[in-house]
Amino acid sequence: MADIAANTGRGLLTLRDELAGWLAGMDRYNGGGDRPFWLEAYGGKSYTVDRKGSPEPVFIEHLSIGVLGGTQPEKLDELLLQSADDGLLARFLVVLPDMVPIKRYTGRPDEERIKTALRRLRGLQQADGNPLRVLFTDEAGDRFHQFRLQCREWETQSERLMKSHVGKLPGHVVRVANVLAHLDWAGGSDPNCPTSIDLHHVERACLYVGEHLRTHAQRAYGVGDAPSEERRAARLA
Repeated sequence: MADIAANTGRGLLTLRDELAGWLAGMDRYNGGGDRPFWLEAYGGKSYTVDRKGSPEPVFIEHLSIGVLGGTQPEKLDELLLQSADDGLLARFLVVLPDMVPIKRYTGRPDEERIKTALRRLRGLQQADGNPLRVLFTDEAGDRFHQFRLQCREWETQSERLMKSHVGKLPGHVVRVANVLAHLDWAGGSDPNCPTSIDLHHVERACLYVGEHLRTHAQRAYGVGDAPSEERRAARLA
């Protein structure tokens, strides 16, 4: 993954069918040596990988990798209870929906519109090989500041893993707002790519991340937030 990331300036997306096994494997073979790499993959900053048996280190100018995957709720319980709270799990947006009736899907996607949107996204240009800077407008910045204040209040009401997750919500809002701005553009008719993140992008991101997905995370992280007495008893056992 480091080799691939070092040779592209566009970032990567990795799809994992089973996230629990992927996360457990980080500690299984090399004492957790993979976790720093994936912690840094969230931020898009430079990173160097030194490997035994490799004559030269792998330098990645912008380490940016999105991870998409799923796991069974039972494995999620084990994962949350056994994992170190180093912030890796907090980097994930959690989706844990209610069970719904099984229905046959009869809709048809607009394949041509999807292809057009993907072509526009793939055609985004970089500035001298570096990522483009897409800034918040003043109104979007004000709304984001309000969200950060709200997150501080949520943090005081949270514990352990959920507290770490809430601490990452502002960063999630920034990323989701950026995604929404580019999806709106990719599916629209404006030939010019986004040069700013507007208020309505941030407003939608705050609603999605803060009001909707936060409740999913509360359900998911609730299994790992046992009282401290129970955690100590389990450790003794």
